[in-house]
Amino acid sequence: MLGSCWVTGHRLGGGVAVLLVATLDHRGFGEVSAVTFGQPKFTAAHGAAKLSHLKILRLVHDEDPPPMVEGCLTALKLAMESAGKKEVGGN
Repeated sequence: MLGSCWVTGHRLGGGVAVLLVATLDHRGFGEVSAVTFGQPKFTAAHGAAKLSHLKILRLVHDEDPPPMVEGCLTALKLAMESAGKKEVGGN
């Protein structure tokens, strides 16, 4: 097990940071955390529940539209599927 690790990202990079933290946590890399800025929503309630144990701070401005757009979920799903993943936020 490694020590602690912080990951950060902006916009889509924030979504990638959360996915990286989830992967590192799943593989037992020790204490991993993320701070994201303007991260779009990329999972539904089911996926969010699976990520709820992770230490993630998501900072968004309430007048900044991209982090609130549900269409970002579709774009990330397409990217994950092209990378060989079957489901975002799934098993």
